[in-house]
Amino acid sequence: MRIFFNELKRRNVIKETLAYLVISWVLLQVASIILPIINAPDWVLKTVTFFLAIGLPVWIFFSWAYQVTPEGIKRTAKFSEDQTITTATNKRLNIIILITLLIAIGVSFVNKTKPKVSAETMVSNELTLDNSIAVLPFADYSPGKDQAWFTDGMTDALITELSKISSLNVRSRTSVMQYKGTNKTISEIARELNVGTIIEGSAVKVNDSVRITAQLISAADKHLWANNYDAGMKDVLRLHHNIAKAITKEINVVLTPADLARFTVPSRVNPAAFEADLKGMHIFKFYYTFEEIKKAGDYFKMAISLDSTYAPAYAHHAGVYLNYPYFGEKNPLESWQLAEDLNKTALRLDPDLELTYLNQFFYLYYIKWDWDGALRALAKAEELAPNNLEVLQNLSSYYVASGKFGKAFETCEKMHQIDPTDQVYWWRKAFIQFHSRDLEGSLKTIDEGLELFPDFYGLLSIQSWCLSALGRHKEAVNSYKEFLSLIDGSSVYYQALSGWIFGRAGLKEEALKELKIFEGSGNYSDPVIIGMIYMAIGDIDRAMEYYQKGYREHSLQLPYLKRSPAWDPMRGDPRFEKLIQDLKFP
Repeated sequence: MRIFFNELKRRNVIKETLAYLVISWVLLQVASIILPIINAPDWVLKTVTFFLAIGLPVWIFFSWAYQVTPEGIKRTAKFSEDQTITTATNKRLNIIILITLLIAIGVSFVNKTKPKVSAETMVSNELTLDNSIAVLPFADYSPGKDQAWFTDGMTDALITELSKISSLNVRSRTSVMQYKGTNKTISEIARELNVGTIIEGSAVKVNDSVRITAQLISAADKHLWANNYDAGMKDVLRLHHNIAKAITKEINVVLTPADLARFTVPSRVNPAAFEADLKGMHIFKFYYTFEEIKKAGDYFKMAISLDSTYAPAYAHHAGVYLNYPYFGEKNPLESWQLAEDLNKTALRLDPDLELTYLNQFFYLYYIKWDWDGALRALAKAEELAPNNLEVLQNLSSYYVASGKFGKAFETCEKMHQIDPTDQVYWWRKAFIQFHSRDLEGSLKTIDEGLELFPDFYGLLSIQSWCLSALGRHKEAVNSYKEFLSLIDGSSVYYQALSGWIFGRAGLKEEALKELKIFEGSGNYSDPVIIGMIYMAIGDIDRAMEYYQKGYREHSLQLPYLKRSPAWDPMRGDPRFEKLIQDLKFP
């Protein structure tokens, strides 16, 4: 053993291995600093680590077999056993190791462990820049304090207007609405939302007159700008444009030619139609029951009847119909037939309304399976609203169906960069991980999301799917039951999916009970959901019959058939494989 150790020293294997390890460590530390700054995917650092790891045994072999001498690289075998190799190279190795260690100490100081930031604040100094901004919910200063539909609508309109600017990261409505009526200071809110500036304001509507008060405040609670705006209801959207324009000037945002093309003065609106549309959207943004969604539709109908030229009301009404399949009211084709003319009218009235292209995407992606057309619709929507989170969510769905998971994750991270406090990011990331078969990674993401947003029930649904796919059936059942208790039976669609969870867990009676309820509801029952329940209890032939029926009726589940682990029991069945071919996935 001593002879072998002496031979290692003679051949400089120990020092050269030490030099390799120190240099590798420095490279990884530098990469861990630089790669996040350039938004490199996580796999880049993993790949560098992998190649450095497999390079170690190669380097050890090279150190044993060859020596670097002043005359060049020579095989060690050419040196006699009593000839010291270290004399020629020891000095050089000592210098290399010493310099590398000094660099390592410097890198460690730069990249030293920082105090942990609580999940509540999610502060990241790199992101707290002048181009990040949040619009807090406008206060309702009406005499009766009964105009939340109006003040919330004004908040949404300003968020939409600012989101047209590509270089401005505007926090989403979901993120800011939690601060409605809050007693927190501006500094606390800015820290939690991770923004450099805050817009705080109020809105009052008296008959057809509107007053909007807005002020811009820095994260350090320094007032930068404030103004009052008065107008009639027909000019209210122009007020938002003027406010947004003043803000961009105050925080020195440079508008690109594309931004300027989007950032134009809005048209006037019919006050009564605008009011009806705002009331509909106040319900539609956070509906829970089918009755609520139909009530929102009634307001949109009213807006159209009051002003047949108001494009947003048509697009919003089309969106209501596109949600009908989730409540068992209409099948997807019937729903689109109700929505199609409305969406076409909205597009004709306003070709620059991004919502019409999102509605188009829904039809082309979920119902027609026109993958190229769906991508074109999203590209147009993104052109009109580059920082619209809903556009990016749908784009990630397209990449999932296409099997382009790297692109899906990149899109998801772009969402996170625009708004690192938006809870939907965690659902979207877990959804992509599930379909890419990183089930453990999905569960980890879900745990992180639930730690930040304990009431975000959507994560429980994905969690149950992952647990079921991993064979952890008891946990899957408990997770889905908790999910169902939170949505309180508002959707027969999600209620029926519990039959798939139960069936996979061996609870055949419970699964068949959910199937009976679903089929006996008297409304549209998605055949693919029924097929999933039969698949879960092992009746593959019946399952296949319903999948084929779902193909004829254009089920909303079909875009995920090819890659989701949920349908693994069907893989290899010639009938199922033909169905996949017929869908012509990209």
